[in-house]
Amino acid sequence: MVESEYCESGSGWRQRFLIVIVVISSVYLPCLGSELAPYLSSHQLTLIHEILAARNGSNPLGFESIRECYALVKFVPPLAMNVEGGLVNLDAMEKCYQKLIQPQIFSDLRSLYAPENESRVSITYGSFRANDEYDELGDLGFGLHLIRRLELPQSNGENKVVEVNEQWLQNPVDGGLFLPDEIRIKTLVFEGKRRVPGSESLYLFDSLKLGWGAENELTLARRTRSDFVRKYDARRKREIWTNEPKVMGVPVSSPFACINCHNGDIRRGKRFLAPGEIRDHESMIQASYRRLPLAETLGYRKYIAALERQNRRPEFIAQVKEALLHPELTLTLPQIVEKLSENTNTGNFLWLGSDLRLTPQQAEEQIGRRGVFGLGQPDTEDSHPAGAGHFRDAMEDEIFGSYIWWKPASYLPSSKR
Repeated sequence: MVESEYCESGSGWRQRFLIVIVVISSVYLPCLGSELAPYLSSHQLTLIHEILAARNGSNPLGFESIRECYALVKFVPPLAMNVEGGLVNLDAMEKCYQKLIQPQIFSDLRSLYAPENESRVSITYGSFRANDEYDELGDLGFGLHLIRRLELPQSNGENKVVEVNEQWLQNPVDGGLFLPDEIRIKTLVFEGKRRVPGSESLYLFDSLKLGWGAENELTLARRTRSDFVRKYDARRKREIWTNEPKVMGVPVSSPFACINCHNGDIRRGKRFLAPGEIRDHESMIQASYRRLPLAETLGYRKYIAALERQNRRPEFIAQVKEALLHPELTLTLPQIVEKLSENTNTGNFLWLGSDLRLTPQQAEEQIGRRGVFGLGQPDTEDSHPAGAGHFRDAMEDEIFGSYIWWKPASYLPSSKR
């Protein structure tokens, strides 16, 4: 039994009740803040936390919750599931979670990207990784990680936090940056003690894939971590239903993988903590790091070092440096507010499958293309889960005409605005 106090969304009263749930980790059930999350209800919160508890493949969800999720994503369970222990479709659970939180997430994203809030948004560069480089701390993301953070004052004296990590891929041809192919989102929606161990659970996490057309027209897409498929089971000597992980260059989805990387104790987070600084357990990027001049951030320094290592022209590197120092002008996202407004309450997204593993011949032909990346350090403890090789991002196959009748161009530093 876990006793929790919820703030009923849209009202001024509180409701106390008991909820039976299997707790897998130290995640507790915090109070839903009506001011922080006007688009969520206490009933949705219960379902969200059950889904989060299932992220490790366990099955604490009750039958009614599973049925509600399946109805929400229009998934009809096969009869075989009744025979095979009531296996939960993790693909359907992630889609259910994403649909439940989408109105709140998109509302918060619109606030972060809204021109009227520009002066409230802080920007820093978390890290950089070229398409075929290996990160010594196991960061599986690519490109320049641009972190935008919006803090909005609340009536209780605290701030509502909305933060995104945008993945700006490097163009292997000229060394510039493509528009980001992914943004990962976290937004504060629950009330509770701030900045202490476990306080990352006060946030909801989400991720979106972005595709850009010939004129930088934007397409939004989503992806789940697993496919629900039939596979032959040698032990049972028959086909069974199973959750098969997708092949993904960056194995992040919403919500099952996001929160794992926002644990303040992991080694890759320590580089953002100043000596003697008290850790803010809600954030991987610490306050001292956010105050650094952009030219002193790890992402800026690693990107410039990569350009020098790649023997890019000095005048080009100078252009990049100048552009990176003014991200509010040079690293804006075209159409993002409009697209978020169009899709707030709909599920009309592209649902992406696995990234395509390229043959050696395909890799040789496509190595300079956007969305083509190398993975893996074979035979090491840091091997990528997809294995070594080259892959093409699934989003690239959804952007019609790319490399056929138009070629993606760098957005920074030289593309038209």
